[in-house]
Amino acid sequence: MDGLPEFYAGNSVEIVASLPCYTEAGVDTVRGRGAFQKSVRALRTSVQAPESTHVI
Repeated sequence: MDGLPEFYAGNSVEIVASLPCYTEAGVDTVRGRGAFQKSVRALRTSVQAPESTHVI
């Protein structure tokens, strides 16, 4: 994933993500243990470029 945040920011890429529930327990129940934390970590890594500041 090296360089992807900068690529996304430089090309105005918008990342849209969806989880089956808003709670960690709910997501892990549906997608398996640890899925919520892995998803959040992946999203945070994806938006670490300075230009990518709009996170909802």
